[in-house]
Amino acid sequence: EEPAPADQPDDQLYWQTQDWQEAGQAKQIGNQVTLLHKSDQGYRLGLALLLPDWQQVADLLPLSRALNRQGFDTLIMLPNPTQLTLDPNDEKDQLAIQAFKERWQLRLTSLQENSGGESGYQLMIAAGSSAAWLCNLLSSESIAPPDALVLIDAFYPAADANEILAHDVATAPYPVLDLYREQQVSWLDRAASERRLAVNRNDKLDWRQVAIRTSAEREEQLTGWLRYLGWK
Repeated sequence: EEPAPADQPDDQLYWQTQDWQEAGQAKQIGNQVTLLHKSDQGYRLGLALLLPDWQQVADLLPLSRALNRQGFDTLIMLPNPTQLTLDPNDEKDQLAIQAFKERWQLRLTSLQENSGGESGYQLMIAAGSSAAWLCNLLSSESIAPPDALVLIDAFYPAADANEILAHDVATAPYPVLDLYREQQVSWLDRAASERRLAVNRNDKLDWRQVAIRTSAEREEQLTGWLRYLGWK
């Protein structure tokens, strides 16, 4: 059995709560374990880097498989429980927050630089609290920006964090597809509304927000959006 990645706070917690066993080909990149799925086509359209929320890896697996069918290699970065206990924009706990940001930056940069080739597009897909941490790093230019970003039920369980996430999305220099499940959890609706208002204020044109009912709708929405971008 592989050792837990170095940035996991408790290796027993890491292995006992994983929800991705037999979900893909485990690949060691640097000091972290990721899940790799190769393109089903005879070509590589690009790389999709998926960042699930804590204990929600399985939720993004259908989208990963769908992207394989469209010609993408996909890498899933395993989440960390700390991303739900530290607010990336909190003025308190700055030492812990900065240390966690630096670990995430190193992990993401390692995946970007060691993804098996630089050809094709780079797509990032971030779900839940991972969206807040990712957009924070992207807005500060701490990591290389993707060619496009997809948000899945993006939120952070703190009002100020959702406001800053909305600003980061609204000022992003790349296209954004914003998918969220409507009228299921009130905080998802509120976070989505914050992003919608921020985007309207900033006149960001390459942003599309779609309210969906079930996760099964994600593939259709993503496929249509990639066609709109001219990637397919």
